[in-house]
Amino acid sequence: MRQKLKFHKMQSLGNDFMVVEAITKEISFKTAQIKAWANRSKGVGFDQLLVIEPPTDPEVDFRYRIFNADGSEAEQCGNGSRCVALLVNRLGLSCKDTLQWQTTQGQMKTVLDLSTREVIVETYLQRPSIEWKEIPFNKCDGRGEAEIDLNSGSLSIFPISIGNPHAVIFVNNISKQDVSAIGKEVSHHSKFANKTNVEFCQIINDQEIALRVYERGVGETAACGSGAAAAFAASKILGQVTNRVKVKMPGGELSLAWEEPDSELKVIGPATFVYSGEI
Repeated sequence: MRQKLKFHKMQSLGNDFMVVEAITKEISFKTAQIKAWANRSKGVGFDQLLVIEPPTDPEVDFRYRIFNADGSEAEQCGNGSRCVALLVNRLGLSCKDTLQWQTTQGQMKTVLDLSTREVIVETYLQRPSIEWKEIPFNKCDGRGEAEIDLNSGSLSIFPISIGNPHAVIFVNNISKQDVSAIGKEVSHHSKFANKTNVEFCQIINDQEIALRVYERGVGETAACGSGAAAAFAASKILGQVTNRVKVKMPGGELSLAWEEPDSELKVIGPATFVYSGEI
């Protein structure tokens, strides 16, 4: 007899997740299972599967793992971090508002605010890096902007890491971009050793950005927290925005702040519990 798996459906700005609590029991997943559950017609339907586990570092509260809809494991998920912070509180796994999380690429912090009508969570992501080796991008030393060749010709991108790889593309009008086709080609480009997330970024003014994101292993999503952070960081490094911005995506808006080059980048936004179920 097959065992049933309990899960929790959550979302942030339309970026949706299947979240599994694996604190008291060890759970493993097969790629085929994740793909089946991610299917929006025949499964639960989600952009990412998130797993909350015990940490291996005693100084950290929880370990946080992310699996894309295609079954590949990701290093970071900004919107997902807010959802797991809310779920930990909802399930009574911790009574702390501030939590330290362990990911495959280091640590991050979340701060939960339940005082408002809409649950708001601050996520402190690691310092952005534009060093190509740290992304990783290309096979040579380098940093900052780069040119890559696509089927349609040469394209200027800004490779950057927020704990996971991103390629920011600055455009004049995001509504006119073929996000699915260009995003997929850039995401799978040979210069990105682990593939990449792709951001189509339109600077509205020095405090506002419009964004569409092609997520690696998923496709275009309604919103992406780490994608918003990558676009903001790239824009700030290029001197196009201030230390604090609003990033507007099809699913809604995030507030971001990055005060100093060596400091963490803060992402502020909502988290929503949808339902619990078994599969």
